[in-house]
Amino acid sequence: TETAFLAVRDPGAAVELLGKLRAATGDAVTSFEYLPRMAVEFTIRHILGVTDPLGRPYACYVLCEISSTRDDPALRTILEATLEDAMGAGLVLDAVLAESLAQRNALWRLRESVPEAQRTEGASIKHDVSVPVAALPDFLAEATAAVLAIVPEGRMVAYGHVGDGNL
Repeated sequence: TETAFLAVRDPGAAVELLGKLRAATGDAVTSFEYLPRMAVEFTIRHILGVTDPLGRPYACYVLCEISSTRDDPALRTILEATLEDAMGAGLVLDAVLAESLAQRNALWRLRESVPEAQRTEGASIKHDVSVPVAALPDFLAEATAAVLAIVPEGRMVAYGHVGDGNL
């Protein structure tokens, strides 16, 4: 398993990157989690020991993993090459690759602690919505606008499993 935490340009870049990783790995992408900056901030603020993996803020992030059932050193090479191309294309703005199981666990702790951090931050309405993966960027833009039109002081924290279109 190879794990990376990435700053991406926007939700559209996340969807495009998912396609590139699936193509490059023969669909060995086993996790592809979208996080907006607000989710990262809440988690850093409220979960003891969680830190910002990239050290500076970006608007959008992806936590991704590619995996194989056997030890395959090519996984790392494929991930690095795909991310390098994605950086050149402006899809990925910054990245950190887990160098140890402890680093991998820290990245996943950030992602898995988002619901707890939201509870600590204050009241929230939670729901799961699934749309076709390609529709995620437009859905996020439209849903955010709709929520803020009704609740201007609201804070939209849409995160989740891009690979199956679920936020």
